[in-house]
Amino acid sequence: MMRSGLQLLAEDPQTAVIVLVSKPPAERVARELLAAAQVDKPVVVVFLGTERFAKVAGKAHLARTLTEGAERAVSLAGGDTTRVPGKGTLLKQESRLAAERAKLASSQRYIRALYSGGTLCDEAMLLLSERVGKVASNIPLRPEWALAAGEVYRGHTALDLGSDEFTRGRPHPMIDPSIRLQYLDRAVEDAETAVILLDIVLGFCTHANPAAVYAPAIVQARTMAAAAGRALPVIISLCGTEGDPQRLSMQRKALEAAGALVFESNVAAALAAASLVSDFDIPTNFQAEEKGHW
Repeated sequence: MMRSGLQLLAEDPQTAVIVLVSKPPAERVARELLAAAQVDKPVVVVFLGTERFAKVAGKAHLARTLTEGAERAVSLAGGDTTRVPGKGTLLKQESRLAAERAKLASSQRYIRALYSGGTLCDEAMLLLSERVGKVASNIPLRPEWALAAGEVYRGHTALDLGSDEFTRGRPHPMIDPSIRLQYLDRAVEDAETAVILLDIVLGFCTHANPAAVYAPAIVQARTMAAAAGRALPVIISLCGTEGDPQRLSMQRKALEAAGALVFESNVAAALAAASLVSDFDIPTNFQAEEKGHW
C-alpha cells in the first residue's frame, strides 16, 4: 500500500514533497520502501527509530521524529520552518514545568501516558526511554518491557489504547474516549503517578469535540489528586490544524483552561513529561536537542 501511494504521489504534478510516516517497520520492509523512495522528488522518511538505515537511504531524507520530519518537509517545500510546532514550545513552558515539578510528592515518580495513536505512542516511548529508562507498554519497545495480562501500570507506562485488544467490539478511542477515561481514573488513583500524558487527535472520523470530554475530566482528575494531597500535571499532545472541524485553537483554549499543558508537537509533550521526573534539562535549542541526543 505504501509503495502504491508513493508511486501515485511521485507521478502527481501537484505534489512537491512526499513524506512517508510509519511505526518502526521490519528491516526488509524498510529497505524495500527506501529503495522505492528513490524518485525525482524529495522524499522525507519518518520511520520511527530507524536511523540505522542512513547508509541505504540514498536520496531519501531520514527523520527520526514527526517534528523533525515536518521541519524537513516544510524546508524542502520552501516554507517557513519556524512555524512548525515544536521549536521553542518547551522554553515557553519552562517555568510552569518547574513549578509543577516542585509540587510533586515524594511518591510521585512515574509517567503514565495514555495514547490513542500508536505511532505517537511509539515516538513518545522512544524519547522517554532515552531519558527515564524502561517504559512498560502493551506495544513495548523491548519484549521484556511488556505489561503482563491484567497489569495496568508498572513504573513508567505508555499505553496504545487504539491497539487491537482495546478496540475489539468498540469504537476507536479517537472516536469514543470512554476506555481512556477509565485508564485516566486508574492513573489518578495511583499515588505513584507524577504526570499524565495524553494525545488528542483532531480531524474527520475523530470525536467531534474532544475538549468537551477531556477538559472536565482533567479538572476532575486534578481536583481528586488535590484532595489526596497531590498535584497532578496533565500534558497533552494536540495534533490538528485550524482547518479541522474541531478547530485547533478552540480545543487548545478549552484544554488549557482546564489546567493542562498543551503542546502541538508530540516530541515537545514527551520531553516535557520527562522533565518532570528526571534530571533532563529543557533544551535551549529544540532542533539541536533532537539531532544532538540521537
